[in-house]
Formats: sequence, C-alpha cells, structure tokens
Amino acid sequence: MISNITKYKPYDPNMPVRVAFLYQDPTLWPAWESLYHFLCKDDRFIVSVFRTEKAEFTYERQNAFLEEKDITFIEFSEDAVDNFDPHVVFLQTPYDYLGRPVSAYSLRFKNKGVRVVYVPYGIEIVDTPSSRYDHFRTPAIRNAYRIYVLSQAFAEEYRKYCGNYEAVRAFGLPRFDMLYNKKQFELPASLMERINGRPVIVWHAHFSKFSFINGAQRTITPYLEEYIEFAEYLKQYEKFFFIFLPHPKFGNDLSDPISNEKSLVVLKTISETENAYIDYADDYRPSLMNADAVITDRSSLMIEAAICGGPVLLLHNPDYIEQIFKPLEPLTDEFYHGTGCDEMVKFLNMIEKGEDPRKPAREEAFRLCIPCMDGKCAERIIEDIYSSLTTETIEKSEREFRNQKLILFGAGFMYQKITENYEFPENYEITAVSDNDSAKWGKEFGGAKCVPPSEIRNIEFDKVIIMASNLFEEQIYQQLRFELEIPESKIEYCEYLAKIGK
Repeated sequence: MISNITKYKPYDPNMPVRVAFLYQDPTLWPAWESLYHFLCKDDRFIVSVFRTEKAEFTYERQNAFLEEKDITFIEFSEDAVDNFDPHVVFLQTPYDYLGRPVSAYSLRFKNKGVRVVYVPYGIEIVDTPSSRYDHFRTPAIRNAYRIYVLSQAFAEEYRKYCGNYEAVRAFGLPRFDMLYNKKQFELPASLMERINGRPVIVWHAHFSKFSFINGAQRTITPYLEEYIEFAEYLKQYEKFFFIFLPHPKFGNDLSDPISNEKSLVVLKTISETENAYIDYADDYRPSLMNADAVITDRSSLMIEAAICGGPVLLLHNPDYIEQIFKPLEPLTDEFYHGTGCDEMVKFLNMIEKGEDPRKPAREEAFRLCIPCMDGKCAERIIEDIYSSLTTETIEKSEREFRNQKLILFGAGFMYQKITENYEFPENYEITAVSDNDSAKWGKEFGGAKCVPPSEIRNIEFDKVIIMASNLFEEQIYQQLRFELEIPESKIEYCEYLAKIGK
C-alpha cells in the first residue's frame, strides 16, 4: 500500500481542535462570520485569525475591519502559523497562485498535514468553462479536506466536475445564517434621516468584466453607458431612495482605464443626486437587508437579494448572456430581466404602481434553491469537522494504488522541474508523454515517447496528469475533457504525484 497525499496531523480527543482562519478580504468576511462566532464559543476549539496580504486592500483597511468587528488577529507568517500548529485552516478564496503568498498555498498546508477547508466566499452563479475551473478545479478545491456547499443540487454539480468530490458536504452556507435574522442589520441614523420613509431601491454594480468566449474577448457585464444613462434618471424618482452598492473594483480598476473612467462618471452622477447614496462599506448587508427592491448584475449578491422579499431586476449584457448555474435557475427565472436603462426604468415604474407579479413564484423558488435557510449552517459544519477528526484513523488517510498506467501531458518547464526531483514508484508505468508542441512529437522524455494529443485516446492508460503551471492547466484541461473527451475521473493535476510518490 502506498501513502495517499497526506498523513493529516493526528488529533487528540482530550485536547481542543486548533482552527486557523486565513483572512485577506474584509468584503468576504460574511462567508465566515457565523462560523467564526460559533467556533469561538465552542470549548472544543481554539481559534486564531491570521491576516495576510491581498492586492486590492491596504493593511490599514484590512486591520480596521477586524478592529471594528473586535476580532483579535495575528500578522501572517509561516512561522506564526507553524507555532499555532493548526489541525484545520480555512482559506477565504480558492485561488493560490495569484491570491496568496507561497507559504499560504493550499498544498503547502496539506503537505504539513493541515486540513484545508473551503467555504465558498460567494455563490456559484454562472456555468461556463472558465467558471467551472473557478468553482471546481482551483488548487484549494483540489487540495481541500472539506468543501461546504449550498445544497445537494450544488453537490451534484461538484460530482460532475470536481475530482475532489469526496470532500464535498451540502450543509448550507454560513453567509445565510446571519441573514436569517435580517432585522439585526440597521442602517446608520444619518442615512435613515435622508431616506425619510421612502422605499429603498438598492442598485448593485459589478466592475466591467470580460471573458474569452470562443477565442474572442467578450464583455459579460452590462455596458456602462447604460448605467451612465440610468444614473441621470434617479433624480426623476424622488419618491424612491437609491443606495448604490459598487463592487470594490468599480471605479478602482487600474487594469481597465477606459471602463474605469465610465464607472467614475456613474459614481460622480450618483454622488450629486439628492435621493441617492453610495455605500462603500465593506459590509454590504445593512443596505441589502433594508431594500424594498434590488437592481443587480451578475453577482452572488443577486441570490441574497431574494431574501429581502421585494422584486429583483437581474441585468445582463445584451450581446452575451451567461448560462446561470443550473441549481439556481429556478430562482433566477423568477427575477425580472433586462440589459440596460430602458428595462431599469420600466422596473421602477412597476414598483411605483405597487406591482410584483412574480412574487409568489419567486418565493417558492427561493425555498427550493436555498433549502438550508434555518440559521444553523455553521453549526452543521462545525459538527462535521469535529466528528471527522474524532473518528478518522491513519488508515483512512491512505489509499491503494496498483499498477497504474500514466500519461504526462506537458513536456516543458513544469515537466522538467518535477521529474528532476521525483521518482515514480515501481508499480507506475509512464506509457507516454504528450504536448501541444509538434516539435516534441516522437522524441523521448524519461524513456517515454512524446505523442500528439490526438493519439491519447488510442493509448491504454489510467490517468493523464497535467504537467503545467496555472497559466496553462485550465486550457489543457478543457482540451482533454471536451476536445479529446477524456473522462473527468482520468484527469489529474501535478499534485496527484504527491499521492503516489515515495
């Protein structure tokens, strides 16, 4: 028997479980909030928060948020975490390569025997090839000990696309625990005075987002010209009060100066409107939970908006409408839909008349799509973690591998780097190497012939391992899975070698 990826740190049932939260982004804290507070009150656990860097946020802003929430924290360093010696670490996002320092990579924790736990910071909302990678195959997802998802319908999507499906548990998301009692979210008294009893329309806007679709770059959020036009309409609806919730990168996106300039026009117009307010707070929930109606584009906030009970207008790009994640389609189908200013104005006119014909169907769809809306998601997660630690054994962290035939896809830098320092066990046979570079075809790599990708289907193999950096691994995955139609169960990434290595 050959050891699996990791021998997790043994847990002594007579001692508390040590849990580390790796905090980076104050706007993502709602995904953890109830979980953190429940753990802090549970004597079976010791909790420590480690603050680490994230490009969009200054240390001052990160620290101010934690201090406002009265959360004690430690500056992240590898030594600091090692001294705490956690059994479990919660990662705030699933992105390692560009999102965290190397010492905070999920595989680094896993190789130290720390159980990586991921609770989605948002809600999976779209179903595209690129989003499938973000949802199901990022490094933290692949290396997770536990992945907690919204519903069983979500878990079934993970079964289709996630090689680490065994880590998935459908207990609901802690972000909904806090929303279960939405009366706790009060707006500032000064803002309530400005609202003066008027219905509140929350308008949420994502920053201008692009994606490569069929080889071409496409805008997948509404065109900002529509938002500029609608911002001018707000003053005509004095019976309403508008709260604008911008994404943190809206008007602050240095990677896209042209779109950013248009976003700044929207912000300037709203800031000069008497019956409107821009909410820049890291915690968006007071504004959202006091909304009588919501206008939003693609964002997990659109699902939370349904909790408010009022009508929701979901805006799309007119030239490319993303496929909604199937477990959420019954709910989003009952939203009102539009692509720009005309539909936004019609939506306001409908509200002004007191109309909301989709309300009954929307409420029923919400109950179907959000089945764990009971305020107890965090409690279920905590019990699952504790019971898993107290019942696991060394044998449970081992898996048997016998006489597997492997194909290594990628004969470039990553291949060289890994094979220089890696010895395959005797019961593994490298039947072939493959690469998209035709100059390598026919050459031998480590005693195995390099073949064109099209020949992979003609070779007997158990696993094809993607030997590439994060810049290319999703492109190769798409090629294997959808062009060559290799089954999901036969595709692995570089870290698979840690499962089988000596």
